[in-house]
Amino acid sequence: MASTLESQLGLSVSRRTLLEVLLTVGVATIHDRVAQAQGCTQLSPSELRTLSAAGEALVPGAERAGVASFVSARLASCEGVLFYGYLGLAQAAAAFYITTLNDLDAWSRLNTGRALHELPIEQCRSLLSSLLTPTPKGWAGLPPLLVYMVIRNDAIDVVYGVAKAYHAVGIPYMAHIEPPELFR
Repeated sequence: MASTLESQLGLSVSRRTLLEVLLTVGVATIHDRVAQAQGCTQLSPSELRTLSAAGEALVPGAERAGVASFVSARLASCEGVLFYGYLGLAQAAAAFYITTLNDLDAWSRLNTGRALHELPIEQCRSLLSSLLTPTPKGWAGLPPLLVYMVIRNDAIDVVYGVAKAYHAVGIPYMAHIEPPELFR
């Protein structure tokens, strides 16, 4: 088989390498299909902008630390390392984030005439702080305190829960389980 590949494609590939490649492609395809069946998804560009703005308003540095990429990557892989997963709620995490981010954006437009990510940081922070009140003006989404708490905790995890943050304040980073390189 390797000689056939070499003659047809000009590739010199061992049988072992070919099997490794085919197995890797097969596993990746199966993982993608399982993820789709479980409702794993990535956030849309609009949802990413809203999450980034909300995270930055609640925890300075969250946008630069990649809160939107972190949440989207976790949703795409169906890994339960987001704060929402610890709450034990029935709604799937992807559905929660998509619904919540769209609700935040619609709420911002209702109250300010602009998308959340278009607001100056202080105005965004002020608007989001009203989620701490029992009945924010015009809010039609999930319980406002839940929304505030989940987004804020994800932002905190990304900004302060990484090795760089520990080193910046002089605390030795001693993770029980090392996070992926992207989030160190």
